[in-house]
Amino acid sequence: MHSIRFFLIITLLGIIAPAYGQLSHSFASIASIYDGGRARDVAQAPDGTIFLANDFDGLRAYSYDGSTFTHIAHINDGDSALGVAIASDSLVFLADGGGGLRAYSYDGASFTNTAHIDNGGSAEAVAVADDGTIFLANDFDGLRAYTYDGTSFTNTAHVNDGGSAEELAIAPDGTIFLANLQDGVRAYQYTGTAFINITHIYQNENVVWEVALSSDGSVLVGDIETLRVFTSQDTVYTEVINMDLNDWPQDFAVTADNTIFVANRNSIFSNGSLQAYSYDGATLTQTAHLEDGVDGYGITLASDGTIFLANDADGLSAYAYTPVTGIEDESSSHPEYFTLEQNYPNPFNPLTNIGFRISDLGFVDLAIYDASGRMVKKLVSEHRVPGSYSVQWDATDNSGQLVGSGAYFYQLRYGKHQHTRKMILLR
Repeated sequence: MHSIRFFLIITLLGIIAPAYGQLSHSFASIASIYDGGRARDVAQAPDGTIFLANDFDGLRAYSYDGSTFTHIAHINDGDSALGVAIASDSLVFLADGGGGLRAYSYDGASFTNTAHIDNGGSAEAVAVADDGTIFLANDFDGLRAYTYDGTSFTNTAHVNDGGSAEELAIAPDGTIFLANLQDGVRAYQYTGTAFINITHIYQNENVVWEVALSSDGSVLVGDIETLRVFTSQDTVYTEVINMDLNDWPQDFAVTADNTIFVANRNSIFSNGSLQAYSYDGATLTQTAHLEDGVDGYGITLASDGTIFLANDADGLSAYAYTPVTGIEDESSSHPEYFTLEQNYPNPFNPLTNIGFRISDLGFVDLAIYDASGRMVKKLVSEHRVPGSYSVQWDATDNSGQLVGSGAYFYQLRYGKHQHTRKMILLR
């Protein structure tokens, strides 16, 4: 029966790889690490430590220096680590599948399990409110709220309106949005002792995996191969955007300027794990797409714009999002009339030299960008005669302030052509 359904889907829709036109940004791979298990969710603490929920493998902690991950700590208490949330640099909550909810203290070198509770269901996702309340999406058991006193959990509220609770998001006003699989998306208020169902935002008998909030309060919903956007008037939500992604969205991360990053599982139509869209409150515009054949499940953003992706059997990955049409490596072919050399030294602190050569008189633009795609420093912007040049960068921005450690990109524009390379600043 399943094979017949699959054949009908293929016949009706066709297996056609999506065509992605010229996009304004691209993703560049910076670092990756795999220590076993299946990476499901990722979160970064204020001190920069990265915590990975690693299905079948437990919880892991990593440091990241802008170019390399270093594994620091690991603990596995035995079920399926599916979701992770940070309360502080030293306190981590883990949605442990059939193992329930766990709390860990972290001292920079090791984990200690300080509390555990299992009310049935399968803990899929966890989030922490500003007041310290822990909310758990607990699969077929619904939504639960807990308090934590440093040694134990207390279950303070529970609601189950059907479906299978998969993911949740907390609005600034405390409203909790629940992605409830076959039930769609619901919004709840939490009184401290109970949940009040405000509205059923979106009803779907198929699959809803993800819910998140944009910076303007719009509700983002990850449906099968679809990104939906809802806006609200009081408690009435209206769907304003329905965009086909060609992949199965698993997690969203949203910047202050409403750039939406989507972690995707591969569908039968695509093998991409990461997409980016700009959202202006009325329209979505795709700005970047990465097809690497692995499943993206969890995503989080660093303050410098670095994207950390829980990449299933590929482990943990770091990417930069840059305003160029493509990041090319040293073996890429380029027109002979200009070259851009790899900076030297690399990594560097704080000085590095960038060499380039042009063979005709033309306008040269050389600029530095950070990992989020923001221009940091303009080094050259003028007409130059043919010849070889070397320009030094002192790790300052356009205002003369020193920039922080991490990955940066330098781009040479010459006529209608451009070339971009990556460099690493280590302080």
